[in-house]
Amino acid sequence: MNEDNRPRVLRGGSWVVNRGGARADARGNDHPDDRNDNDGFRVVCGSPILNTDLLNTDKEKTMYIDDIEFKTIPGGTILFRDKQIEVPEFQMQETLVTNGMWDEFLADDYDNPAWWDFEISPSDQKNVPGQWSDADCPRETINWYQAKAFGKYLSARLGVDCDLPTEEQFFYAASSGDPANIYPWGPQWRDGLCNTWESGIHRTSPVKQFPDGRTKHGIYDLAGNVWEWCRNEYEN
Repeated sequence: MNEDNRPRVLRGGSWVVNRGGARADARGNDHPDDRNDNDGFRVVCGSPILNTDLLNTDKEKTMYIDDIEFKTIPGGTILFRDKQIEVPEFQMQETLVTNGMWDEFLADDYDNPAWWDFEISPSDQKNVPGQWSDADCPRETINWYQAKAFGKYLSARLGVDCDLPTEEQFFYAASSGDPANIYPWGPQWRDGLCNTWESGIHRTSPVKQFPDGRTKHGIYDLAGNVWEWCRNEYEN
């Protein structure tokens, strides 16, 4: 196995797991070439988006790249896996990457070699259709390499470095930096705030279907819907 195929972290739970998998501290892993219908992603960046003319001001829309909105996650210190760590301020995509956003990437510049500087086989780069095609639902059946490539494409398009979140960033955002928050909305489980197995949906859902399940910083779906690829290699 080459270095690039070591397992990567997944966070956030999905529509196929119960509420325990949606906890802010829940984690999983897959090999970066794996594709599953309950794995998706979003991106983060270290700086505010400066060329905001590229972004749509209609906040009701969620389907396409021009509809992407970033939220500021203030920096701070948090207990992460038994260690106190400092997380600098960063910007996180408000929603998961949708089918509409992904399809736009496919149609625009998917095969540009600049996005694919990995030691991977052509099959790992090949696009595989997702299980569901609704434009406002998260793109699933995506491997880690593809998610990273989208981040590089978005970086070029927006003029700011975008990447998958680190596991530490994801945990900090999912708990809003407060160790009392077991779930993105607070310390206690509440029915109807996310798409896990308990919801009865049993598939992906539109990325803004659960506004009451947002974090205090306004991030959707950090619990449930799809597991989210993180930048990190997985360590026990």
